[in-house]
Amino acid sequence: EYMGTLVFDRVVERALPQMMRVIACVAAVLAVAALTSAHESEAMAETAGKSADHSGDVSTEFVTMLTGQTIEAFISGHEMVAIHFCWERGANCKVALPIVEEVATDFPQVKFGRLCTVADRDAAAHFDLSHTPSLLFFFEGEEVSRMWDVYGDDREDYTYEKLRRFLGRNTAAPVTVLESADELSSFTVSAELAAVLFTHGDDDDAGALWRTLHHSHNATVSQAFAHVASMLRNEMRFGVVRGSLASSDAAAQALAAAGVAAASLPSVVLYKNHHGHTHEPLAVPPSALGVADLRAFLEVFSHAPFGSINHTNYVHFEAMGLPLAAVFVNEEDTVMLDALRGVFEPLARELRGRMSFGYFCGRTYSAFARTLGIESRRWPQLAVEEVHTHRHFAAPSNLRLTDAKKVRAFVQSVLDNKTEPSIRSAPLPSHTPGAAVTELVGANFATWVLSASVRADVVVMVYAPWSGQAKNSMEPFASVAKVFAREPTVVFAQLDFSKNDVTLLRGNKLVLGMPTILFFPRANISGVVAFEKDDDTHVAALVRDFVIKHSSAQLSAAKFALPGEELPPTDPAGPVNGGADGVPALSVTGGAAKEDL
Repeated sequence: EYMGTLVFDRVVERALPQMMRVIACVAAVLAVAALTSAHESEAMAETAGKSADHSGDVSTEFVTMLTGQTIEAFISGHEMVAIHFCWERGANCKVALPIVEEVATDFPQVKFGRLCTVADRDAAAHFDLSHTPSLLFFFEGEEVSRMWDVYGDDREDYTYEKLRRFLGRNTAAPVTVLESADELSSFTVSAELAAVLFTHGDDDDAGALWRTLHHSHNATVSQAFAHVASMLRNEMRFGVVRGSLASSDAAAQALAAAGVAAASLPSVVLYKNHHGHTHEPLAVPPSALGVADLRAFLEVFSHAPFGSINHTNYVHFEAMGLPLAAVFVNEEDTVMLDALRGVFEPLARELRGRMSFGYFCGRTYSAFARTLGIESRRWPQLAVEEVHTHRHFAAPSNLRLTDAKKVRAFVQSVLDNKTEPSIRSAPLPSHTPGAAVTELVGANFATWVLSASVRADVVVMVYAPWSGQAKNSMEPFASVAKVFAREPTVVFAQLDFSKNDVTLLRGNKLVLGMPTILFFPRANISGVVAFEKDDDTHVAALVRDFVIKHSSAQLSAAKFALPGEELPPTDPAGPVNGGADGVPALSVTGGAAKEDL
Protein backbone atom coordinates (compact mmCIF):
# COMPACT_ATOMS: atom_id res chain seq x y z
CA GLU A 1 0.00 0.00 0.00
CA TYR A 2 2.85 2.34 0.88
CA MET A 3 4.68 1.58 -2.38
CA GLY A 4 1.50 2.18 -4.37
CA THR A 5 1.00 5.57 -2.74
CA LEU A 6 4.62 6.51 -3.35
CA VAL A 7 4.49 5.57 -7.02
CA PHE A 8 1.23 7.46 -7.51
CA ASP A 9 2.68 10.59 -5.92
CA ARG A 10 5.77 10.40 -8.12
CA VAL A 11 3.69 9.93 -11.27
CA VAL A 12 1.50 12.90 -10.42
CA GLU A 13 4.49 15.03 -9.53
CA ARG A 14 6.31 14.30 -12.79
CA ALA A 15 3.40 13.89 -15.20
CA LEU A 16 1.09 16.69 -14.12
CA PRO A 17 2.90 19.51 -15.96
CA GLN A 18 3.00 17.47 -19.19
CA MET A 19 -0.67 16.57 -18.78
CA MET A 20 -1.59 20.22 -18.39
CA ARG A 21 0.32 21.12 -21.54
CA VAL A 22 -1.45 18.30 -23.44
CA ILE A 23 -4.84 19.48 -22.17
CA ALA A 24 -4.04 23.02 -23.27
CA CYS A 25 -3.06 21.82 -26.75
CA VAL A 26 -6.22 19.71 -27.08
CA ALA A 27 -8.34 22.67 -25.99
CA ALA A 28 -6.68 24.86 -28.63
CA VAL A 29 -7.26 22.24 -31.35
CA LEU A 30 -10.92 21.89 -30.36
CA ALA A 31 -11.37 25.64 -30.44
CA VAL A 32 -9.88 25.88 -33.94
CA ALA A 33 -12.03 22.94 -35.08
CA ALA A 34 -15.15 24.60 -33.68
CA LEU A 35 -14.39 27.83 -35.53
CA THR A 36 -13.65 25.93 -38.74
CA SER A 37 -16.86 23.92 -38.39
CA ALA A 38 -18.85 27.10 -37.85
CA HIS A 39 -17.38 28.68 -41.00
CA GLU A 40 -18.02 25.47 -42.99
CA SER A 41 -21.59 25.31 -41.71
CA GLU A 42 -22.18 28.90 -42.79
CA ALA A 43 -20.68 28.16 -46.20
CA MET A 44 -22.76 24.98 -46.59
CA ALA A 45 -25.90 26.81 -45.54
CA GLU A 46 -25.17 29.55 -48.07
CA THR A 47 -24.48 26.96 -50.79
CA ALA A 48 -27.61 25.01 -49.90
CA GLY A 49 -29.62 28.22 -50.00
CA LYS A 50 -28.27 29.06 -53.44
CA SER A 51 -28.93 25.52 -54.63
CA ALA A 52 -32.47 25.63 -53.31
CA ASP A 53 -33.05 29.01 -54.92
CA HIS A 54 -31.66 27.71 -58.20
CA SER A 55 -33.24 24.26 -58.41
CA GLY A 56 -35.85 23.89 -55.69
CA ASP A 57 -39.41 24.61 -56.69
CA VAL A 58 -38.89 26.76 -59.81
CA SER A 59 -38.09 25.97 -63.42
CA THR A 60 -34.59 26.60 -64.72
CA GLU A 61 -33.18 26.93 -68.22
CA PHE A 62 -32.84 23.16 -68.64
CA VAL A 63 -35.27 21.66 -66.10
CA THR A 64 -39.00 22.40 -65.97
CA MET A 65 -40.81 22.25 -62.62
CA LEU A 66 -43.89 20.03 -63.00
CA THR A 67 -47.06 19.40 -61.03
CA GLY A 68 -49.70 16.70 -61.06
CA GLN A 69 -51.68 18.79 -63.53
CA THR A 70 -48.85 19.35 -66.02
CA ILE A 71 -46.75 16.17 -65.95
CA GLU A 72 -48.83 14.07 -68.38
CA ALA A 73 -48.89 16.82 -71.01
CA PHE A 74 -45.14 17.32 -70.56
CA ILE A 75 -44.43 13.61 -71.11
CA SER A 76 -46.71 13.28 -74.13
CA GLY A 77 -45.62 16.58 -75.66
CA HIS A 78 -41.98 15.64 -76.28
CA GLU A 79 -40.22 12.71 -77.90
CA MET A 80 -37.64 12.06 -75.17
CA VAL A 81 -38.31 13.08 -71.58
CA ALA A 82 -36.39 12.57 -68.33
CA ILE A 83 -38.24 13.40 -65.11
CA HIS A 84 -36.51 13.78 -61.78
CA PHE A 85 -38.82 12.79 -58.91
CA CYS A 86 -37.55 14.18 -55.63
CA TRP A 87 -38.26 16.15 -52.48
CA GLU A 88 -36.08 19.24 -52.42
CA ARG A 89 -35.64 19.17 -48.63
CA GLY A 90 -34.44 15.54 -48.55
CA ALA A 91 -30.69 15.12 -48.05
CA ASN A 92 -30.26 12.69 -50.97
CA CYS A 93 -32.33 14.89 -53.27
CA LYS A 94 -30.27 17.97 -52.39
CA VAL A 95 -27.20 16.09 -53.57
CA ALA A 96 -28.89 14.99 -56.79
CA LEU A 97 -30.42 18.35 -57.79
CA PRO A 98 -27.28 20.13 -59.09
CA ILE A 99 -26.02 16.92 -60.74
CA VAL A 100 -29.23 16.51 -62.74
CA GLU A 101 -29.05 20.21 -63.69
CA GLU A 102 -25.51 19.74 -64.99
CA VAL A 103 -26.25 16.55 -66.92
CA ALA A 104 -29.30 18.17 -68.53
CA THR A 105 -27.01 20.59 -70.38
CA ASP A 106 -25.30 17.65 -72.11
CA PHE A 107 -28.49 16.20 -73.61
CA PRO A 108 -30.35 18.99 -75.45
CA GLN A 109 -32.48 16.41 -77.28
CA VAL A 110 -34.01 15.36 -73.95
CA LYS A 111 -36.58 17.50 -72.13
CA PHE A 112 -35.95 17.43 -68.38
CA GLY A 113 -38.63 17.90 -65.75
CA ARG A 114 -38.83 17.76 -61.96
CA LEU A 115 -41.73 16.81 -59.72
CA CYS A 116 -41.88 17.16 -55.94
CA THR A 117 -43.10 13.86 -54.52
CA VAL A 118 -44.38 15.51 -51.33
CA ALA A 119 -46.35 18.32 -52.97
CA ASP A 120 -47.84 15.97 -55.60
CA ARG A 121 -48.24 12.61 -53.87
CA ASP A 122 -50.93 11.36 -56.26
CA ALA A 123 -48.80 12.04 -59.32
CA ALA A 124 -45.79 10.34 -57.72
CA ALA A 125 -47.91 7.33 -56.72
CA HIS A 126 -49.15 6.99 -60.32
CA PHE A 127 -45.58 6.20 -61.41
CA ASP A 128 -45.15 3.50 -58.74
CA LEU A 129 -42.11 5.06 -57.15
CA SER A 130 -40.36 3.20 -54.40
CA HIS A 131 -37.33 5.49 -53.99
CA THR A 132 -36.50 9.17 -54.11
CA PRO A 133 -34.67 10.60 -55.86
CA SER A 134 -35.66 8.69 -59.02
CA LEU A 135 -34.99 9.58 -62.64
CA LEU A 136 -37.48 8.12 -65.16
CA PHE A 137 -36.82 8.16 -68.90
CA PHE A 138 -39.76 8.27 -71.34
CA PHE A 139 -39.81 7.84 -75.10
CA GLU A 140 -42.88 9.19 -76.89
CA GLY A 141 -45.03 8.93 -73.79
CA GLU A 142 -43.92 5.49 -72.58
CA GLU A 143 -41.47 4.76 -69.78
CA VAL A 144 -38.33 3.04 -71.02
CA SER A 145 -36.12 2.88 -67.96
CA ARG A 146 -35.56 4.36 -64.54
CA MET A 147 -32.65 5.06 -62.24
CA TRP A 148 -32.96 5.50 -58.50
CA ASP A 149 -30.83 5.91 -55.42
CA VAL A 150 -30.11 2.49 -53.89
CA TYR A 151 -30.61 2.19 -50.15
CA GLY A 152 -28.58 -0.67 -48.77
CA ASP A 153 -25.26 -1.54 -47.23
CA ASP A 154 -23.50 -0.74 -50.48
CA ARG A 155 -25.08 2.55 -51.49
CA GLU A 156 -25.09 3.86 -55.05
CA ASP A 157 -25.42 7.64 -55.20
CA TYR A 158 -26.26 9.90 -58.08
CA THR A 159 -23.03 10.84 -59.84
CA TYR A 160 -22.45 12.82 -62.97
CA GLU A 161 -20.89 9.92 -64.88
CA LYS A 162 -23.57 7.40 -63.90
CA LEU A 163 -26.32 9.73 -65.07
CA ARG A 164 -24.47 10.39 -68.31
CA ARG A 165 -24.15 6.65 -68.99
CA PHE A 166 -27.81 6.09 -68.13
CA LEU A 167 -29.02 8.82 -70.49
CA GLY A 168 -26.50 7.94 -73.19
CA ARG A 169 -27.70 4.35 -73.21
CA ASN A 170 -31.32 5.46 -73.50
CA THR A 171 -30.82 8.03 -76.27
CA ALA A 172 -28.60 5.97 -78.60
CA ALA A 173 -29.99 4.19 -81.66
CA PRO A 174 -31.40 0.88 -80.41
CA VAL A 175 -30.88 -1.32 -83.49
CA THR A 176 -27.57 -2.41 -85.06
CA VAL A 177 -27.58 -2.92 -88.83
CA LEU A 178 -25.62 -6.10 -89.59
CA GLU A 179 -23.78 -5.76 -92.89
CA SER A 180 -21.99 -9.10 -93.30
CA ALA A 181 -22.12 -12.77 -92.38
CA ASP A 182 -19.23 -12.25 -89.93
CA GLU A 183 -21.10 -9.42 -88.19
CA LEU A 184 -24.20 -11.62 -87.92
CA SER A 185 -22.23 -14.51 -86.44
CA SER A 186 -20.38 -12.31 -83.95
CA PHE A 187 -23.55 -10.48 -82.93
CA THR A 188 -25.49 -13.64 -82.12
CA VAL A 189 -22.78 -15.27 -80.00
CA SER A 190 -21.24 -12.27 -78.20
CA ALA A 191 -24.37 -10.78 -76.66
CA GLU A 192 -25.97 -12.37 -73.62
CA LEU A 193 -29.36 -11.61 -75.17
CA ALA A 194 -29.96 -10.60 -78.76
CA ALA A 195 -32.99 -10.32 -81.02
CA VAL A 196 -32.44 -10.25 -84.80
CA LEU A 197 -34.95 -9.28 -87.45
CA PHE A 198 -34.48 -10.89 -90.89
CA THR A 199 -36.24 -8.85 -93.58
CA HIS A 200 -36.04 -8.19 -97.31
CA GLY A 201 -36.56 -4.45 -96.81
CA ASP A 202 -33.60 -2.38 -98.04
CA ASP A 203 -34.97 1.00 -99.00
CA ASP A 204 -33.89 4.34 -97.57
CA ASP A 205 -36.86 4.60 -95.23
CA ALA A 206 -36.04 1.23 -93.72
CA GLY A 207 -32.42 2.30 -93.30
CA ALA A 208 -33.41 5.48 -91.48
CA LEU A 209 -35.65 3.43 -89.24
CA TRP A 210 -32.69 1.74 -87.55
CA ARG A 211 -30.65 4.90 -86.99
CA THR A 212 -33.17 6.55 -84.67
CA LEU A 213 -35.50 5.75 -81.87
CA HIS A 214 -38.87 4.65 -83.11
CA HIS A 215 -42.31 4.42 -81.60
CA SER A 216 -45.12 3.18 -83.79
CA HIS A 217 -48.24 1.16 -83.30
CA ASN A 218 -48.95 1.06 -87.05
CA ALA A 219 -47.27 -2.32 -86.91
CA THR A 220 -45.43 -3.22 -89.99
CA VAL A 221 -43.04 -5.83 -88.65
CA SER A 222 -40.07 -3.48 -89.08
CA GLN A 223 -41.83 -0.67 -87.22
CA ALA A 224 -42.93 -3.01 -84.45
CA PHE A 225 -39.38 -4.36 -84.08
CA ALA A 226 -37.90 -0.86 -83.94
CA HIS A 227 -40.48 0.19 -81.37
CA VAL A 228 -39.82 -2.79 -79.11
CA ALA A 229 -36.07 -2.24 -79.46
CA SER A 230 -36.56 1.33 -78.25
CA MET A 231 -38.45 0.10 -75.21
CA LEU A 232 -36.23 -2.87 -74.27
CA ARG A 233 -32.80 -1.49 -75.15
CA ASN A 234 -31.62 -1.95 -71.56
CA GLU A 235 -32.55 -5.62 -71.57
CA MET A 236 -30.95 -6.93 -74.76
CA ARG A 237 -29.28 -6.03 -78.05
CA PHE A 238 -31.25 -5.69 -81.27
CA GLY A 239 -29.97 -6.25 -84.77
CA VAL A 240 -31.40 -6.31 -88.28
CA VAL A 241 -30.37 -8.36 -91.33
CA ARG A 242 -31.81 -6.90 -94.53
CA GLY A 243 -31.48 -6.78 -98.26
CA SER A 244 -29.01 -9.13 -99.94
CA LEU A 245 -27.63 -10.43 -96.65
CA ALA A 246 -31.12 -11.62 -95.68
CA SER A 247 -31.12 -13.79 -98.84
CA SER A 248 -27.61 -15.17 -98.29
CA ASP A 249 -26.61 -18.67 -97.24
CA ALA A 250 -25.45 -17.32 -93.84
CA ALA A 251 -28.93 -15.95 -93.11
CA ALA A 252 -30.55 -19.16 -94.34
CA GLN A 253 -28.38 -21.21 -91.98
CA ALA A 254 -29.16 -18.89 -89.05
CA LEU A 255 -32.89 -19.17 -89.74
CA ALA A 256 -32.70 -22.95 -90.18
CA ALA A 257 -31.04 -23.29 -86.77
CA ALA A 258 -34.15 -21.65 -85.31
CA GLY A 259 -36.47 -23.86 -87.36
CA VAL A 260 -37.50 -21.12 -89.79
CA ALA A 261 -37.63 -21.56 -93.55
CA ALA A 262 -35.53 -19.05 -95.48
CA ALA A 263 -38.58 -17.92 -97.41
CA SER A 264 -40.49 -17.05 -94.23
CA LEU A 265 -39.47 -13.41 -94.04
CA PRO A 266 -39.80 -11.20 -92.11
CA SER A 267 -38.80 -13.29 -89.07
CA VAL A 268 -37.46 -12.48 -85.60
CA VAL A 269 -35.07 -14.84 -83.80
CA LEU A 270 -34.02 -14.63 -80.15
CA TYR A 271 -30.47 -15.65 -79.20
CA LYS A 272 -29.42 -16.37 -75.61
CA ASN A 273 -25.92 -16.96 -74.26
CA HIS A 274 -26.07 -17.31 -70.48
CA HIS A 275 -22.95 -17.99 -68.41
CA GLY A 276 -20.99 -19.27 -71.38
CA HIS A 277 -23.76 -21.61 -72.46
CA THR A 278 -25.35 -20.95 -75.86
CA HIS A 279 -29.01 -21.92 -75.99
CA GLU A 280 -30.91 -22.99 -79.08
CA PRO A 281 -32.11 -19.91 -80.99
CA LEU A 282 -35.82 -19.30 -80.51
CA ALA A 283 -37.99 -18.07 -83.36
CA VAL A 284 -40.82 -15.67 -82.51
CA PRO A 285 -44.12 -17.11 -83.80
CA PRO A 286 -45.52 -15.19 -86.80
CA SER A 287 -48.64 -14.44 -84.75
CA ALA A 288 -46.51 -12.53 -82.22
CA LEU A 289 -44.86 -10.03 -84.58
CA GLY A 290 -47.11 -7.10 -83.65
CA VAL A 291 -45.95 -4.46 -81.18
CA ALA A 292 -47.70 -5.73 -78.04
CA ASP A 293 -47.24 -9.43 -78.73
CA LEU A 294 -43.59 -9.10 -79.76
CA ARG A 295 -42.72 -7.13 -76.65
CA ALA A 296 -44.57 -9.57 -74.38
CA PHE A 297 -42.85 -12.55 -76.02
CA LEU A 298 -39.38 -11.05 -75.68
CA GLU A 299 -39.94 -9.94 -72.08
CA VAL A 300 -41.05 -13.42 -71.04
CA PHE A 301 -38.56 -15.50 -73.05
CA SER A 302 -35.55 -13.20 -73.19
CA HIS A 303 -34.72 -13.10 -69.51
CA ALA A 304 -32.27 -15.64 -68.26
CA PRO A 305 -34.26 -18.31 -66.46
CA PHE A 306 -32.41 -17.29 -63.32
CA GLY A 307 -30.47 -14.08 -63.93
CA SER A 308 -29.30 -11.03 -62.03
CA ILE A 309 -31.90 -8.36 -61.14
CA ASN A 310 -31.06 -4.77 -60.25
CA HIS A 311 -32.68 -1.35 -60.22
CA THR A 312 -32.22 -1.02 -64.00
CA ASN A 313 -34.16 -4.10 -65.13
CA TYR A 314 -36.55 -4.59 -62.21
CA VAL A 315 -39.12 -2.37 -63.96
CA HIS A 316 -39.46 -4.98 -66.72
CA PHE A 317 -40.22 -7.72 -64.22
CA GLU A 318 -42.94 -5.45 -62.86
CA ALA A 319 -44.25 -4.89 -66.39
CA MET A 320 -44.63 -8.64 -66.95
CA GLY A 321 -46.98 -8.79 -63.97
CA LEU A 322 -45.90 -12.30 -62.94
CA PRO A 323 -45.04 -13.29 -59.36
CA LEU A 324 -41.30 -12.84 -58.86
CA ALA A 325 -39.25 -15.44 -56.98
CA ALA A 326 -36.34 -13.36 -55.70
CA VAL A 327 -33.24 -14.99 -54.26
CA PHE A 328 -30.86 -12.74 -52.32
CA VAL A 329 -27.31 -14.02 -52.66
CA ASN A 330 -23.70 -13.27 -51.91
CA GLU A 331 -22.48 -12.70 -55.46
CA GLU A 332 -18.89 -13.30 -54.42
CA ASP A 333 -19.74 -16.88 -53.49
CA THR A 334 -19.63 -18.25 -57.03
CA VAL A 335 -19.81 -21.87 -55.89
CA MET A 336 -23.13 -21.29 -54.13
CA LEU A 337 -24.41 -19.21 -57.06
CA ASP A 338 -23.71 -22.07 -59.48
CA ALA A 339 -25.49 -24.49 -57.15
CA LEU A 340 -28.51 -22.18 -57.00
CA ARG A 341 -28.60 -21.98 -60.80
CA GLY A 342 -28.76 -25.75 -60.91
CA VAL A 343 -31.88 -25.65 -58.73
CA PHE A 344 -33.70 -22.58 -60.02
CA GLU A 345 -33.04 -22.63 -63.78
CA PRO A 346 -34.97 -25.88 -64.44
CA LEU A 347 -37.79 -24.65 -62.20
CA ALA A 348 -37.86 -21.30 -64.00
CA ARG A 349 -38.14 -22.99 -67.39
CA GLU A 350 -40.93 -25.22 -66.14
CA LEU A 351 -42.92 -22.29 -64.72
CA ARG A 352 -42.13 -19.78 -67.48
CA GLY A 353 -45.20 -17.64 -68.05
CA ARG A 354 -46.49 -18.31 -64.52
CA MET A 355 -43.61 -16.99 -62.38
CA SER A 356 -40.38 -15.06 -62.96
CA PHE A 357 -37.12 -15.94 -61.25
CA GLY A 358 -33.94 -14.00 -60.52
CA TYR A 359 -31.39 -13.09 -57.91
CA PHE A 360 -30.39 -9.86 -56.16
CA CYS A 361 -27.13 -8.98 -54.47
CA GLY A 362 -28.08 -9.40 -50.82
CA ARG A 363 -25.63 -6.79 -49.56
CA THR A 364 -26.76 -4.08 -51.98
CA TYR A 365 -30.49 -4.82 -51.73
CA SER A 366 -30.75 -5.78 -48.06
CA ALA A 367 -33.42 -3.10 -47.54
CA PHE A 368 -35.54 -4.66 -50.28
CA ALA A 369 -35.02 -8.07 -48.68
CA ARG A 370 -36.44 -6.70 -45.42
CA THR A 371 -39.38 -5.31 -47.36
CA LEU A 372 -40.13 -8.82 -48.62
CA GLY A 373 -40.11 -10.16 -45.07
CA ILE A 374 -36.57 -11.55 -44.97
CA GLU A 375 -35.00 -10.80 -41.61
CA SER A 376 -31.90 -13.01 -41.79
CA ARG A 377 -28.70 -11.58 -43.26
CA ARG A 378 -27.23 -15.01 -43.98
CA TRP A 379 -27.46 -15.38 -47.74
CA PRO A 380 -28.98 -16.98 -49.74
CA GLN A 381 -32.61 -16.27 -48.82
CA LEU A 382 -35.78 -16.62 -50.92
CA ALA A 383 -39.02 -14.62 -51.12
CA VAL A 384 -41.83 -14.41 -53.68
CA GLU A 385 -43.37 -11.03 -54.47
CA GLU A 386 -46.68 -10.42 -56.24
CA VAL A 387 -45.53 -7.32 -58.08
CA HIS A 388 -48.98 -5.78 -58.56
CA THR A 389 -50.48 -6.42 -55.11
CA HIS A 390 -47.09 -6.13 -53.34
CA ARG A 391 -47.96 -9.13 -51.19
CA HIS A 392 -44.84 -11.08 -50.35
CA PHE A 393 -44.08 -14.58 -49.13
CA ALA A 394 -40.76 -15.11 -47.41
CA ALA A 395 -39.46 -18.67 -47.33
CA PRO A 396 -38.40 -20.00 -43.91
CA SER A 397 -34.88 -18.77 -43.15
CA ASN A 398 -33.71 -22.37 -42.59
CA LEU A 399 -34.96 -23.60 -45.99
CA ARG A 400 -32.01 -25.11 -47.87
CA LEU A 401 -32.19 -23.43 -51.28
CA THR A 402 -29.96 -26.11 -52.78
CA ASP A 403 -32.70 -28.67 -52.07
CA ALA A 404 -34.66 -28.63 -55.32
CA LYS A 405 -37.56 -30.64 -53.92
CA LYS A 406 -38.16 -28.30 -50.98
CA VAL A 407 -37.77 -25.17 -53.11
CA ARG A 408 -40.27 -26.51 -55.63
CA ALA A 409 -42.75 -27.31 -52.84
CA PHE A 410 -42.53 -23.78 -51.44
CA VAL A 411 -42.93 -22.08 -54.82
CA GLN A 412 -45.87 -24.31 -55.74
CA SER A 413 -47.60 -23.56 -52.42
CA VAL A 414 -47.40 -19.84 -53.23
CA LEU A 415 -48.87 -20.37 -56.70
CA ASP A 416 -51.66 -22.49 -55.19
CA ASN A 417 -52.48 -19.81 -52.55
CA LYS A 418 -51.65 -22.25 -49.76
CA THR A 419 -49.08 -19.95 -48.13
CA GLU A 420 -49.99 -16.92 -46.03
CA PRO A 421 -48.31 -13.61 -46.94
CA SER A 422 -45.39 -12.56 -44.76
CA ILE A 423 -45.95 -9.64 -42.43
CA ARG A 424 -42.83 -7.94 -41.14
CA SER A 425 -43.73 -6.84 -37.65
CA ALA A 426 -42.12 -5.70 -34.44
CA PRO A 427 -43.33 -7.49 -31.29
CA LEU A 428 -46.81 -6.54 -30.15
CA PRO A 429 -46.46 -3.55 -27.80
CA SER A 430 -47.79 -3.62 -24.27
CA HIS A 431 -51.00 -1.64 -23.81
CA THR A 432 -50.60 1.70 -22.03
CA PRO A 433 -53.91 2.81 -20.45
CA GLY A 434 -54.76 6.42 -21.16
CA ALA A 435 -52.12 6.85 -23.89
CA ALA A 436 -53.18 9.45 -26.45
CA VAL A 437 -51.27 7.72 -29.28
CA THR A 438 -51.47 3.96 -29.83
CA GLU A 439 -48.33 2.19 -31.06
CA LEU A 440 -49.15 -0.05 -34.04
CA VAL A 441 -47.07 -2.85 -35.55
CA GLY A 442 -47.46 -4.90 -38.70
CA ALA A 443 -49.26 -7.70 -36.85
CA ASN A 444 -52.06 -5.54 -35.41
CA PHE A 445 -52.39 -2.84 -38.08
CA ALA A 446 -55.29 -4.55 -39.85
CA THR A 447 -57.16 -5.08 -36.56
CA TRP A 448 -56.85 -1.47 -35.48
CA VAL A 449 -57.26 0.26 -38.84
CA LEU A 450 -58.72 -1.95 -41.57
CA SER A 451 -61.20 -4.16 -39.72
CA ALA A 452 -64.91 -3.65 -40.40
CA SER A 453 -65.45 -3.65 -36.63
CA VAL A 454 -63.53 -0.38 -36.22
CA ARG A 455 -66.05 2.28 -35.21
CA ALA A 456 -63.79 5.32 -35.36
CA ASP A 457 -61.69 7.24 -37.84
CA VAL A 458 -58.01 6.38 -37.42
CA VAL A 459 -55.17 8.88 -37.86
CA VAL A 460 -51.83 7.11 -38.35
CA MET A 461 -48.41 8.72 -38.42
CA VAL A 462 -45.97 6.50 -40.31
CA TYR A 463 -42.42 7.35 -39.24
CA ALA A 464 -38.84 6.13 -39.12
CA PRO A 465 -36.56 6.79 -36.14
CA TRP A 466 -33.72 7.95 -38.38
CA SER A 467 -35.79 10.73 -39.96
CA GLY A 468 -35.20 14.19 -38.52
CA GLN A 469 -38.52 15.40 -39.93
CA ALA A 470 -40.28 12.50 -38.18
CA LYS A 471 -38.64 13.33 -34.86
CA ASN A 472 -39.72 16.95 -35.17
CA SER A 473 -43.30 15.88 -35.91
CA MET A 474 -43.67 13.54 -32.92
CA GLU A 475 -44.44 16.23 -30.35
CA PRO A 476 -46.98 18.20 -32.48
CA PHE A 477 -48.74 14.94 -33.40
CA ALA A 478 -48.93 13.86 -29.74
CA SER A 479 -50.27 17.27 -28.70
CA VAL A 480 -53.10 16.97 -31.22
CA ALA A 481 -53.82 13.42 -30.04
CA LYS A 482 -54.18 14.67 -26.44
CA VAL A 483 -56.72 17.28 -27.54
CA PHE A 484 -58.78 14.51 -29.15
CA ALA A 485 -58.23 12.06 -26.27
CA ARG A 486 -61.88 12.15 -25.13
CA GLU A 487 -63.36 12.15 -28.63
CA PRO A 488 -64.58 8.57 -29.28
CA THR A 489 -64.90 9.01 -33.06
CA VAL A 490 -61.17 9.55 -33.66
CA VAL A 491 -58.19 7.36 -32.72
CA PHE A 492 -54.55 8.44 -33.08
CA ALA A 493 -51.80 5.88 -33.73
CA GLN A 494 -48.25 5.64 -35.04
CA LEU A 495 -46.29 2.99 -36.96
CA ASP A 496 -42.52 2.56 -37.19
CA PHE A 497 -42.10 1.79 -40.91
CA SER A 498 -38.47 0.75 -40.46
CA LYS A 499 -39.56 -2.28 -38.42
CA ASN A 500 -43.05 -2.98 -39.79
CA ASP A 501 -44.48 -3.46 -43.23
CA VAL A 502 -48.11 -3.06 -44.26
CA THR A 503 -49.14 -4.28 -47.72
CA LEU A 504 -51.84 -1.61 -48.09
CA LEU A 505 -49.39 1.21 -47.49
CA ARG A 506 -46.62 -0.10 -49.73
CA GLY A 507 -48.84 -1.49 -52.48
CA ASN A 508 -50.71 1.78 -52.92
CA LYS A 509 -47.57 3.88 -52.52
CA LEU A 510 -49.22 5.92 -49.78
CA VAL A 511 -45.95 6.36 -47.90
CA LEU A 512 -43.60 8.50 -49.98
CA GLY A 513 -41.64 10.13 -47.19
CA MET A 514 -41.04 10.24 -43.46
CA PRO A 515 -43.20 11.05 -41.70
CA THR A 516 -46.49 10.45 -43.53
CA ILE A 517 -49.75 11.15 -41.70
CA LEU A 518 -52.73 9.19 -43.05
CA PHE A 519 -56.42 9.55 -42.24
CA PHE A 520 -58.40 6.29 -42.47
CA PRO A 521 -62.15 7.01 -42.43
CA ARG A 522 -64.23 4.35 -40.71
CA ALA A 523 -66.01 1.87 -42.99
CA ASN A 524 -64.26 3.35 -46.06
CA ILE A 525 -60.73 2.02 -46.37
CA SER A 526 -60.45 3.18 -49.98
CA GLY A 527 -61.01 6.77 -48.83
CA VAL A 528 -57.65 7.08 -47.06
CA VAL A 529 -56.24 10.62 -47.27
CA ALA A 530 -52.63 11.76 -46.83
CA PHE A 531 -51.81 14.91 -44.86
CA GLU A 532 -49.90 17.54 -46.82
CA LYS A 533 -48.28 20.49 -45.09
CA ASP A 534 -46.89 23.65 -46.64
CA ASP A 535 -45.77 25.17 -43.33
CA ASP A 536 -43.30 23.72 -40.81
CA THR A 537 -44.17 26.22 -38.07
CA HIS A 538 -47.79 25.32 -37.30
CA VAL A 539 -47.81 21.55 -37.70
CA ALA A 540 -50.10 20.82 -34.74
CA ALA A 541 -52.79 23.25 -35.88
CA LEU A 542 -52.56 21.98 -39.46
CA VAL A 543 -52.96 18.35 -38.33
CA ARG A 544 -55.91 19.29 -36.11
CA ASP A 545 -57.63 21.08 -39.01
CA PHE A 546 -56.84 18.15 -41.33
CA VAL A 547 -58.52 15.68 -38.95
CA ILE A 548 -61.59 17.88 -38.47
CA LYS A 549 -61.93 18.43 -42.23
CA HIS A 550 -62.04 14.69 -43.02
CA SER A 551 -63.82 13.46 -39.90
CA SER A 552 -66.83 11.20 -40.39
CA ALA A 553 -68.53 12.82 -37.37
CA GLN A 554 -68.49 16.46 -38.57
CA LEU A 555 -66.39 17.72 -35.68
CA SER A 556 -66.22 21.35 -34.60
CA ALA A 557 -62.83 23.10 -34.39
CA ALA A 558 -63.92 25.04 -31.28
CA LYS A 559 -64.00 21.82 -29.28
CA PHE A 560 -60.38 20.98 -30.02
CA ALA A 561 -58.29 24.04 -29.24
CA LEU A 562 -54.61 23.44 -28.67
CA PRO A 563 -52.89 24.62 -25.45
CA GLY A 564 -52.46 28.38 -25.57
CA GLU A 565 -54.84 28.68 -28.52
CA GLU A 566 -58.13 30.59 -28.37
CA LEU A 567 -60.84 29.67 -30.85
CA PRO A 568 -64.32 31.18 -31.26
CA PRO A 569 -66.97 29.20 -29.33
CA THR A 570 -69.40 26.92 -31.10
CA ASP A 571 -72.83 28.34 -31.90
CA PRO A 572 -75.00 27.24 -28.92
CA ALA A 573 -78.12 27.17 -31.03
CA GLY A 574 -77.56 23.61 -32.20
CA PRO A 575 -76.00 20.34 -31.11
CA VAL A 576 -72.24 19.99 -31.06
CA ASN A 577 -70.33 17.13 -32.69
CA GLY A 578 -73.53 15.25 -33.44
CA GLY A 579 -74.63 15.34 -29.75
CA ALA A 580 -78.23 15.59 -28.61
CA ASP A 581 -77.89 17.91 -25.64
CA GLY A 582 -77.20 21.09 -27.53
CA VAL A 583 -74.46 22.17 -25.10
CA PRO A 584 -71.72 24.15 -26.86
CA ALA A 585 -68.07 23.07 -26.62
CA LEU A 586 -65.85 24.87 -24.12
CA SER A 587 -63.12 27.11 -25.50
CA VAL A 588 -59.74 26.15 -24.07
CA THR A 589 -57.75 29.33 -23.34
CA GLY A 590 -54.68 30.43 -21.49
CA GLY A 591 -53.00 27.04 -21.70
CA ALA A 592 -55.52 25.38 -19.38
CA ALA A 593 -55.52 21.62 -19.49
CA LYS A 594 -58.57 19.95 -20.99
CA GLU A 595 -58.80 17.57 -18.02
CA ASP A 596 -59.01 20.55 -15.60
CA LEU A 597 -61.92 22.05 -17.50
